Amino acid sequence: MDGRGGGGGPGDPGDGRRDRPAEGDSSGPDLFPSTGAAVGFWMHLTRHDAARVAALLDHPGGARAGRARLYEAWENEDWDDERRDDERWDSEWRDGERWDDTVRCAAASYGTGGDSAPRLPILESAHVHRAWQALHILLTGADPYDEEAVAPVGDPAWNAVLGGARITRDGDDRNAGAWEDLLLLMPDEVAAVDGFLRALDRDELIRRRHPFLREVGPYSFSGWTMGSGRGAETGDMVQSGVLANAFDTLRGFYVRAAAAGNVVVKNIG
Repeated sequence: MDGRGGGGGPGDPGDGRRDRPAEGDSSGPDLFPSTGAAVGFWMHLTRHDAARVAALLDHPGGARAGRARLYEAWENEDWDDERRDDERWDSEWRDGERWDDTVRCAAASYGTGGDSAPRLPILESAHVHRAWQALHILLTGADPYDEEAVAPVGDPAWNAVLGGARITRDGDDRNAGAWEDLLLLMPDEVAAVDGFLRALDRDELIRRRHPFLREVGPYSFSGWTMGSGRGAETGDMVQSGVLANAFDTLRGFYVRAAAAGNVVVKNIG
């Protein structure tokens, strides 16, 4: 199993089953989190030099060792600034505002630390907050936790959010399905996602999918503040504009990744 196709979305234990986490279950995201703080499970996207990724995967110990080295290199990057960005992003979106995602350029050379300190410089990072499941449903029309849902191999609609090759911490595909897994898209897949997203009419698609989104109730879909002040009302991700903003972030990120011929790595955590 290479982590593609029927492997499904986060929470899939790797055998095709999709287990929706129970409320308060520490093994997966709380489906009813507070939207008033930078908490919950967020999806981060990073883009990386394709040649560097290929070099990390090309390990003398074989494919599994290469995947484990790639995971370690991704994990070695400094995420402190990204966590601070998360807190700011959450705070400002609760006030009905939107700000551009921070673009982080790799200023240092890749280095030659070997397996003792593999590095994978981040060329740009972005996130879609807690809107990852809602985005997936918006783009595919399918709930990733639906036992009947099957991910078409290579489908750019699926690949945009919850698709791609799974990279596990130990490099073993048989262990795929944990929340900390990475989702890897190679440059040709990134280009396909970019073309797919560019062709979409965002507002029309959101209007068409809103009833189904309300029926499914994706992770953290409701309870978003609309407006400011004591009398501010709450609504879902569509009503508050959160889903539209997340869509714009996703589409813009893929535009830049495809133009640069980059690899994209996604992670929920």
